[in-house]
Amino acid sequence: MPFRRPLAAILADMNRPAETSDAATRKKAGARARALALRDAIPPDERARRSEELCTRLTTCCAQALRPGALVAVYCAMGSEPDLATFVHEALERGCRVCVPCMMRAAEAAGAPDPTRPSATSARVRMTFFEVDRATFDAREAAFIAAPAKAIASCDPALAPLRAVDPCDIDVMAVPLVAFDDNGCRLGYGGGNYDRFLGNLRDDAIVMGIAFAEQRFDNLPVEAHDVPLPRIEFC
Repeated sequence: MPFRRPLAAILADMNRPAETSDAATRKKAGARARALALRDAIPPDERARRSEELCTRLTTCCAQALRPGALVAVYCAMGSEPDLATFVHEALERGCRVCVPCMMRAAEAAGAPDPTRPSATSARVRMTFFEVDRATFDAREAAFIAAPAKAIASCDPALAPLRAVDPCDIDVMAVPLVAFDDNGCRLGYGGGNYDRFLGNLRDDAIVMGIAFAEQRFDNLPVEAHDVPLPRIEFC
């Protein structure tokens, strides 16, 4: 089931008063824990079935954009997230290019909190997308694909043969999320990486959040930096 919002409504909501940081942080932590527990409770075979359904919907709604040479940004599923492998394969079959995120940290950030935890990411960690082929995506051997939340150094040898992409070149982006509401608000893992990245995309880029129905909430706490999504696909 898709959720869509007009751009005017999204911009209006971005101007609504945000909660105080401390209150919003507490509420977000509670919502995040509940959403992750609900998502984790979905049986693996049911998650796989619904992941396939989401891939079909993505392919259908992005059909016109999935042209040869188009750049499609996806996430590498971790934990109980919807798996978009089938969508990735379809995009590549159509001649699209595919890129995935890598959490890159500066050398001076080595003493930061455990980078393997999504909530530990900060402004010192920069999310950069790298173009990958099917073999690289499917092998899941590169550290940033095998463990998407793990921050790696920009000099990591695994990145040497890969090409970083310009956000302005992205035509389609599938965004992971922990929870969402009917206002288009998205709750992530707490690092703010997508909130920072989405502002760099072209206005005509297709951006969609991807989720299971269990992750839907009536209302999520909003802070000034939170960026709502124009469309969320869930099932």
